[in-house]
Amino acid sequence: MCCLNFEDDNLAPPALNEILENFEFLDDWEDRYKYVIELGRTLEPMAEEDHCDTYKVEGCVSQVWVKCSQEETDGETRLNFVGDSDAHIVRGLVAIAISSFSGKTAPDILATDMSAIITQLGLTEHLTPQRSNGLQAMIGRIRSYAECVAYWCFDVLSLYRNFIIGCASSKRNWQYKMRGSAASRIGQYNKRGCCRNKKK
Repeated sequence: MCCLNFEDDNLAPPALNEILENFEFLDDWEDRYKYVIELGRTLEPMAEEDHCDTYKVEGCVSQVWVKCSQEETDGETRLNFVGDSDAHIVRGLVAIAISSFSGKTAPDILATDMSAIITQLGLTEHLTPQRSNGLQAMIGRIRSYAECVAYWCFDVLSLYRNFIIGCASSKRNWQYKMRGSAASRIGQYNKRGCCRNKKK
């Protein structure tokens, strides 16, 4: 039986190393599924208005939303993520993705071998194809945010053609608007020049 409980006020997923250790502690996959569901309960609540098409991840059977913000810490730009899903298991997968990426710089996100993490957790063999595809879509969305920061949106279509069509900038944070089919994303890519208001 899964005995790994979280405090009700813990609104952040555990660190990735802790998740990996807890997966090793739990031998039975029924208990691991319960643990994944518990991880979903640690997600920071996502604002109701953010449950919208702007942050919705395409390619998931369940509804999934991932929002990115950025902050300057010790002279480095770090990306933070919040997410949600309408399915319990998928919320847990969102928590694992956020633990793997949130708080990192864009280059560190791009250097993270998420395939190795998924393999280490054993998720490849124990997720349905639909959930595996949804997890990959989440990872792709997060990487697309990181690519826009790391490459300043220059020639971004050649870097990541499937998601990015534009951005909305503000002084302290921004988020990309991603919607429509892959073909329309390519055709509608921000013709005015993405991130043009960002300081160099």
